Amino acid sequence: MNGSEFPVRVLLFGHLRELMGVSELSVTLASGSVVGELVERVVRDSPLEALSSGMLAISVNRRYVRSDHALRPGDEVALIPPVAGG
Repeated sequence: MNGSEFPVRVLLFGHLRELMGVSELSVTLASGSVVGELVERVVRDSPLEALSSGMLAISVNRRYVRSDHALRPGDEVALIPPVAGG
């Protein structure tokens, strides 16, 4: 990792956690990365088809954000799928 890259902590919830078999990932991003790029990368590197649906709620440091939100070193990103119930 060089000065233009940084790690973020990605928390997976619900069926995303079940599909991945883990509740947390560490992802190294390039400086200037945004949430949408992080989600695309996680999708590309995994079997999580649900992530590409655009139906995820995404929070950074416990605040809901849009896909154009800029990420910073040490951010905690939560990927939260829709919940079905009845």
